[in-house]
Amino acid sequence: MMLAACAASSLPELKTSALSTLVTANHPSTVNADPIEVYQRIASRAAKCWFGPDGPLRQSHIFHAVVQAPADGRTVEIAILKRTDKPKSPWGPKVYQIDLTGTTSTDVSFQNFGLDLKTRAGIQKDALAWANGHPACTENVPPPAPRAADKPASAKRKR
Repeated sequence: MMLAACAASSLPELKTSALSTLVTANHPSTVNADPIEVYQRIASRAAKCWFGPDGPLRQSHIFHAVVQAPADGRTVEIAILKRTDKPKSPWGPKVYQIDLTGTTSTDVSFQNFGLDLKTRAGIQKDALAWANGHPACTENVPPPAPRAADKPASAKRKR
C-alpha cells in the first residue's frame, strides 16, 4: 500500500540532457589492427599534434602509456595526466584515458576524468582517426597558451 502511494506521487522529471556534458558514454570502437599497432599510430600522432612543440596540451598535460607484452594480453592504457608545477615530479592526476584491448583487432574505449567537453571531443575524434590509419589533427582542441617569448612586450612609458 505504501509503495503504491510513493509511485503515484508526482516527482520532477529527470532531464538527462544536462548530464551529457558531465558524463560521456564509453562506446568502444573496433579497429582492424592489433592493440600494439593501434597504440603506435595514436602515440606517434599525439606526439606531433597534441604534445609537440605547437601542441595545445604540451604545457598543461603529460602523455603516459602502459603497454603490456603480447603474452600478457596486449592491453594498452594511454593516460593524459595534468601537469604539475613541480619540475622533479610533474605528473598530476589522470584526466583522460584511452584503453586498447584485443588480440587481432582492437577495441578502443575512452574515459574522462576531468577534461572539458571540447578538448575530450577533439582527442576522441583524433584518436579514432589515428587508430584507423588517418592522419587527422582536429581543430577542436583549444589553442596552446602563448609562450613567454610570444607575449607582446609592454611599451615603456615616456616621461
